[in-house]
Amino acid sequence: MLAMKTELLISLLCVTLSAAAVPVADVQQAELVAPDVAVADVQQEEAALPASEGASSNCPQGWQPYQDNCYLLVNLTYSWSNAEFLCESLGASLASAHNLWEDRFLKQLAWKAGFLTAWIGGYRFQGFWRWDDGTPFNYNNWYSHNSPSSYDCLYLNSQDSRGWSNVRCHLGHPFICSLKVIYC
Repeated sequence: MLAMKTELLISLLCVTLSAAAVPVADVQQAELVAPDVAVADVQQEEAALPASEGASSNCPQGWQPYQDNCYLLVNLTYSWSNAEFLCESLGASLASAHNLWEDRFLKQLAWKAGFLTAWIGGYRFQGFWRWDDGTPFNYNNWYSHNSPSSYDCLYLNSQDSRGWSNVRCHLGHPFICSLKVIYC
């Protein structure tokens, strides 16, 4: 009986979530041209990334699938906390990276949209770096690590040779939201 109730609850949740899918019309992505990049380099980098695991059919329109998440690069220039708020209003969080492949995917997402930088979900709280989505901060790709006492928010640099930097949270950057895929 409990299993039947659980299955019914999951089915109802899936129907509700698909019916309540957030239209991304309010967060339109502008067509931007990336800086001069050799097409072969981009194609080679894309080929090196692990394939998406079928998330595309479960992502809202306009979101990009990768592994068990859907990602949206928002080309509005917001502070870190306003970016976090907008992601939350979409049922998502600022993106986190837990390995080299996720980090490269996020960098490519920003690069293809024409941005050198983008907020991701890293922030410093009580002396420790954390991810906005609550997952462990178990991977890092620092390029420059500014004074953590004044620079509490993390952004990525989409250039291949550069990693993350921390800056003041009130500065404006585009940002990447991440939404966990729900399989129904």
